[in-house]
Amino acid sequence: MKKHLIYLFIALIYLLYFSNFNAIGAVLDSRLVVIILSAAAFTISLFTWFRKKDLSKYFNVFALLLILGISVKEFFFSYNEEDIVFQNDGLNFHGTLYTPKQNNKRCLVVFIHGSGQEERTEYAFHARELVREGISSFVYDKRGSGMSEGQTYDVDYNGYACDAVSAINKLKNLYKFDKIGLFAVSEGEWVSLIVDTLTEIKFIVMVSAS
Repeated sequence: MKKHLIYLFIALIYLLYFSNFNAIGAVLDSRLVVIILSAAAFTISLFTWFRKKDLSKYFNVFALLLILGISVKEFFFSYNEEDIVFQNDGLNFHGTLYTPKQNNKRCLVVFIHGSGQEERTEYAFHARELVREGISSFVYDKRGSGMSEGQTYDVDYNGYACDAVSAINKLKNLYKFDKIGLFAVSEGEWVSLIVDTLTEIKFIVMVSAS
């Protein structure tokens, strides 16, 4: 019974890891949790294996070492995550820039929020999917959400567009991208069209456009 529980726990860790690559990952970022769980379980399994070297414990050590290795690679070595702070209207906005490890910064996608208060975590899953394909992505906390200052409903679409343009200008100053596009969700469609009139945008992807 105890052995079966160990196998179930290892299977759970694997499921948590692979959840980062499917729809579950859009609502649950388990990357760091997988590293912590697999590291702790690997240490315990390695200790018990040294005490009693049987085949089942060898399997546990190998399986946990494997998941620890691939989860560490995903979290630390697959792409870069950089906290970015930019300003607009005298307010500080916070976001995360995802860039490929191979320094391929030819294309950047900036995510434009839908209605209501939305944090960068709303789109982090999609940003990570893009950066795994070599496309840099930027997600940020909307005005009045997360770590960004201000009040969400103090401005109209033009205000949200100016926030996005400020983010784009900050990123242009930090890195040289060949082209910059937008990933606009719902109400963000209207905001993205205004952004396109304020700065050079190469493409716009609209999801659930109004």
